[in-house]
Amino acid sequence: MLNENFVAWVIYAESPGSAPRTTDDAFFPWEWGEVIAILPPDATAPERAAALSAVVQASHFASRESDDLLQFAQRGSYLSRQARDQYFDALHPYIAVRKASALHYDLPAEGEARGRIRFEPAD
Repeated sequence: MLNENFVAWVIYAESPGSAPRTTDDAFFPWEWGEVIAILPPDATAPERAAALSAVVQASHFASRESDDLLQFAQRGSYLSRQARDQYFDALHPYIAVRKASALHYDLPAEGEARGRIRFEPAD
């Protein structure tokens, strides 16, 4: 049965203590707590893991090193297991999946190219 106490699953970046990045960073353009992706409330665990894996690969590994990225081709690898657990903390920044009770859009601040989507946690 669908839990009606939340409106969506969100994938977002969080960090214990590090300063947020700017929204115009070419390698990781989200600040801590900002929503990176939104999934429907009835998204299954495998769907959430696949989305998390895609976000991590598209954003976190935007470097010249491909060794970590190639781990996702192996279902039993450490990084693949992290995605299935719906929390990715292998490298910094941390990326996680969480239920959101509400979503909000903030307009871009002066000098920024885009706004931000924020969320209120459901749990």
